Amino acid sequence: MRRIIRAVGLAAAVAGTLLLGAGPSVAQPLWQAWVTPSDYSCGKTIHHDKSNYVFFQTCIIHGSGHYIQPVLVVSNTSDKTVGIFGETYANWESDGGMSFCHDDHIPPNGRKACYGETSSGRTGVNTAYSIFYMNGVDIGTYSPTASYTLL
Repeated sequence: MRRIIRAVGLAAAVAGTLLLGAGPSVAQPLWQAWVTPSDYSCGKTIHHDKSNYVFFQTCIIHGSGHYIQPVLVVSNTSDKTVGIFGETYANWESDGGMSFCHDDHIPPNGRKACYGETSSGRTGVNTAYSIFYMNGVDIGTYSPTASYTLL
């Protein structure tokens, strides 16, 4: 009986890992913690149009080979919880590489990231940008463009 329970537990853990993924390569639609990667480039950090205490930027993470990933990183420096929704766009994708993260909340002094899809970038300059929405406001604020050059 103990072996069966262990086997079921192991199977559930493997299935969960396969379905949910792990680390920064996990894409949409969930917000996750920002884990600083070893190779990445970010655009300028700006505050949202509706708050001087909520900052965000678009980054591009470089994985192995030509694989890169757009990421929207949001920091809440206010003393209030903020509602968040985000979209990332990658120019190296023929369809614009749009990914999104569903509504979530970021606590005071918290930081979260919306990881776009990992895909093969183009040789040369690759760019990405994000649109960040907060507290249910229908009009998002655009981030400055991030760029990453692949050789």
